[in-house]
Amino acid sequence: MDSNSSNNANQLNQPPPLCHWRERGFLLVIAGATSLEPGHVAPYERKQEMANYSDSTGVLELEKVTPAIKALFGAFNMDESYPGDGKVYIARISEGQDTSWGVVVDNLRAWATELALNVDDESTPKDVLTALAGYFRKGDDLWFAEIGDAIEPALEQDAEIEILFGIAQRIDDGHGLKAIRLEGCWRSSKPRLFEFGGYGLYVGKNVTVGASSTRALTQGGNLDALLETGDTLSAARIVLEDIQRILDGIPNDLHRDAIRQKLAVELACQQ
Repeated sequence: MDSNSSNNANQLNQPPPLCHWRERGFLLVIAGATSLEPGHVAPYERKQEMANYSDSTGVLELEKVTPAIKALFGAFNMDESYPGDGKVYIARISEGQDTSWGVVVDNLRAWATELALNVDDESTPKDVLTALAGYFRKGDDLWFAEIGDAIEPALEQDAEIEILFGIAQRIDDGHGLKAIRLEGCWRSSKPRLFEFGGYGLYVGKNVTVGASSTRALTQGGNLDALLETGDTLSAARIVLEDIQRILDGIPNDLHRDAIRQKLAVELACQQ
């Protein structure tokens, strides 16, 4: 294998860098933002903050449940026995459950203590994560340090599935986590208009895709209004934005560039 092929293969196997999540808005969520900027991948538009309840269930697709998985996802009502066949149940329920970053960091701190790492009750998220980075990666990891700094002011915020997945990829103690599939809904205690909805989120090593019912309504209404006036150029741009949202969820530059090129060929062939 030549050096270029080797470099490409290494790039394909690396977890997404921090800048991938920062650029696509995930760190905006950690910092307490109530919505993501246009074009960013978002599991939903945070509309549940207007409603009374937001619940979700899903699965971790992995080889086995390990201490790393328990620390990261133990707060999510994890059931190791269901549904089975390499899938583990998780849930985030609005009543009687705390899946905040504070709980996750406490779990990681307890695990780091079991590993005899240099952490204590006063250790910050950055301290805990960099200690784990040193244990698993034989040295400090800037990714962990920056994530720790971002989590520090957001300990009461819900832990983001995408970031938990990224952490898991870097502290693989044999769990082999391949993907997370999550579906959820938000609802009001009363039948208020447009305060009921749903979303789906897929997080994998090669792509993150999120979609919501709110986006379907917004996008459909915008497209319909533009087509009513014959503004096909603006309509095409809305379709392009949707494609770009999917591409934004692909962390690898080589994959994104190849898909763009093939999309251009496929569209040209359909004319």
